[in-house]
Amino acid sequence: MIKLFISTLIIFVLTSCGGTIKKENIDTSKIISPSDNADNKIKQLDTIYQSAVHVDTSLAVFKTDADQQKLFDAYSTFLQDFGKFLKQKDYTWGQETKCWNRLYFDKDGSVDYYIYNFKSQIEKTKEEQFKLLFAEYIMTHKINITADKKFAQCSPVTYRDN
Repeated sequence: MIKLFISTLIIFVLTSCGGTIKKENIDTSKIISPSDNADNKIKQLDTIYQSAVHVDTSLAVFKTDADQQKLFDAYSTFLQDFGKFLKQKDYTWGQETKCWNRLYFDKDGSVDYYIYNFKSQIEKTKEEQFKLLFAEYIMTHKINITADKKFAQCSPVTYRDN
């Protein structure tokens, strides 16, 4: 109950102060691109975070079909909400943009790390802005599912302006 009150208070303070988090207060160190040596980071993180789903369900965090469906729904909503967040921030792609991403979640659904790799050409300034906006997004958003251990989920994503 106290966490909910504090979270609500933080969101209230952020929105009552214009709704914008100052750029210098956003930590992008956990948002990792290929130029940040992502392959080594993935190997390291995969020893700490268990796969959310796996062909061998004994290796998965979400083992049943029902739990996997809940994860899929929560994961899809999380990414769709990020798209809405980008639109609210007037971020535009200018073209259909394909991306691979891997998210590392804490047990409570908060994002600990985000690794991405654009499969479409993107300007460096657009990528820097994307990284900053994702870091801002995860300050106030988490996936709407919890687990008894830290977990990771990856997927392709296609971003569009519409």
